[in-house]
Amino acid sequence: MYFQGRVVRKDNTILYKGNRYSVPIGTYEPGLELVVEEAAAAGILTIRHPQTGSVVARHKISLEKGQDHVKVKNNPEPAQLPEDV
Repeated sequence: MYFQGRVVRKDNTILYKGNRYSVPIGTYEPGLELVVEEAAAAGILTIRHPQTGSVVARHKISLEKGQDHVKVKNNPEPAQLPEDV
């Protein structure tokens, strides 16, 4: 398991290894850094709130770069990508 902090962007995403991964709308707070756990064997990225430890989002880890991984339930705009996990 690999742990790292990532700042939440205003569009409710985090950057991780060259890709954007969504978190629920309303997660953004200036300076909020979420804890990112990479389970490389399973290929899963788990994003947690640093104070509560609660899971904010989970995504499949992309092996490509420059990809957007936006879950429909995190960002309900109609033209979004299908849910990752």
